[in-house]
Amino acid sequence: MPSIRIDCDAARAETTDPDPGDEFTLDEPPEIPIYEGNYFGANGWWVTEMSGSTTVHRPIESWTVEDVATFVRGTSGARVSKKMSKKSTKIANLYASFANAIESDEINGELLVAIGPIALAEKVGGLAGGAAYDFSTVKVHAASLFKAISAAAKKGVSVPTELGDTCGSFYGVDEEICAMFDRTPLEDLLRRAMAPQPRDRIRFVRLADMDELNVPYCDERVSAIADNLDSDACEDFKVVSVSLAKDPKVVHRNMIYTNDEGVWTILASVDFAQHGESGPPGHWHVNRAPLAEFVPHWGPACSVYHGQPSDIPLWWLLVPKDSVYAAAPDRRLPGGRSWPVSRVDDVIVKSRP
Repeated sequence: MPSIRIDCDAARAETTDPDPGDEFTLDEPPEIPIYEGNYFGANGWWVTEMSGSTTVHRPIESWTVEDVATFVRGTSGARVSKKMSKKSTKIANLYASFANAIESDEINGELLVAIGPIALAEKVGGLAGGAAYDFSTVKVHAASLFKAISAAAKKGVSVPTELGDTCGSFYGVDEEICAMFDRTPLEDLLRRAMAPQPRDRIRFVRLADMDELNVPYCDERVSAIADNLDSDACEDFKVVSVSLAKDPKVVHRNMIYTNDEGVWTILASVDFAQHGESGPPGHWHVNRAPLAEFVPHWGPACSVYHGQPSDIPLWWLLVPKDSVYAAAPDRRLPGGRSWPVSRVDDVIVKSRP
């Protein structure tokens, strides 16, 4: 499955300077996750999770029209504001218009590189997605898109497959649900996060002093800056384990973030609690709608979607090694291992095998 690495230096250079009054200007300090050696070792569990996956590496000049359009739609997710706003949706629509122009004019990778950003901007013009734009704005975003394309051409990133294929065949996520994100700004970001990852691509951190557990409240308290100035680390994903101040070792939720060009953007959250009949401990929610705007709990037709613990890579479920789960994830661990869970008397017990 595809995995696009972040250029740390470029991300740092292009990230807007934080507000001097912003308390969260540095990334949270990293934690060592539970079962780190078992999962991330040379022949660890993450390698087993990758069985059956396929990754195709080709330079962008060899990409088909469909490849280019999919990449453009995926890139739009990194351009959408972390905050839900009309501007975010407008930007997403602009990138969708770039992709539509590429499909209608049958622009493959080689032709796209040849025509350049100004020509692409002219094909879209000042009207995209039913909204009016200054042509200068269109040119700015076309140039940003070509910067991503140029980086892709140099690195030979993986050509994405259909999200439905990834979810439906690899993890068993409902194909109808996956289809709702097909060819949307969120498609590429979600696809990348649904893949097993090596250790150096994931940052594990904790929020151990929360007064509330709801996702919007916690998200406001997570650092948005994907960089720790005390180290050279620049990971692609961040797992934030959330605990209440009264029980800082008991993790109630993991929040999954992706590194969007130097900014941590929430994608999903995992709840370590039973929520009705369809939400066993370890179930997960998508926290972005298909056009990438933030939502506490996304679901089709105004419902709330509960993903199953078996539908996600195990790294989504890992917590700091000195922590326990409020409720053990309803998923078997390899080798008969158990999830450490908490009881009222604070005794660490093992979950059922």
